[in-house]
Amino acid sequence: MQLNMPKNLMSLTLGAMDELNSVIQLQELLEISMEQADESPEKRWKRVELLTETYLAQVEPCLENLVLKLERIRQQLSADKINASSD
Repeated sequence: MQLNMPKNLMSLTLGAMDELNSVIQLQELLEISMEQADESPEKRWKRVELLTETYLAQVEPCLENLVLKLERIRQQLSADKINASSD
């Protein structure tokens, strides 16, 4: 299957997919780390809190980049639609 997509749109789409993949990998790491946090309840809650804070600090930029890339894709698709209808 060959996609007939402008290079800019393809690049934006691949970038968005990379960001989404990063988010998924970070989520998987968080889940694994939380499963391994089998300490006393007090230590476990502190560890879970630290893991969650670390996860959020790492995932926030990925999500922001993903939102920006998806917005650029939407704009590109809108522009392409306008250009196609004016032809």
